[in-house]
Amino acid sequence: MVVWLRMILKLEKAINQLTRIINSVAIVALAGMMFLTFTDVMLRYIFNRPITGAFEITEFMMAILISFTLAYTQTQKGHVAIDVFVYRLSDKTQAIIDCIVYFLSLSIIFIIFWQTLVKAQSMKLSGEISGVMPVPIYLFVYVFAFGSAILLLVIIADFFKSLSKVVKK
Repeated sequence: MVVWLRMILKLEKAINQLTRIINSVAIVALAGMMFLTFTDVMLRYIFNRPITGAFEITEFMMAILISFTLAYTQTQKGHVAIDVFVYRLSDKTQAIIDCIVYFLSLSIIFIIFWQTLVKAQSMKLSGEISGVMPVPIYLFVYVFAFGSAILLLVIIADFFKSLSKVVKK
């Protein structure tokens, strides 16, 4: 049992480094969205010359922002949790509840990951591009799938850490 827990902790350390990197990419995307929106608004109202495709570019950056911050937020335990009653329970009972929640989360995120891949492949085969700019949309759907995969890894590590607390002697 100690061997697999050590493996999970090593996996968690590697995942945490990766989540920090992709979170940094998300921060850059957020800054880019703010700069683009500000510039677009200024050009629109001052010179009546908006940036072509600014809305689409913002949408693409939003896909990066959302998918790349979910895993980092999970590593920081920053997602919304309602623990009004749970914190009063024993550590083992809390770990059991965590295992159940992580298992359900794994199931849901896996379905999201899988269906995102299916959708991206479908869009790639159909050659779907954005409306204003000739950018293939499937690239950003794959980005979202990548972010979901990283979130899956984080939740797997969390699940096994909770499971180790449950079976701990």
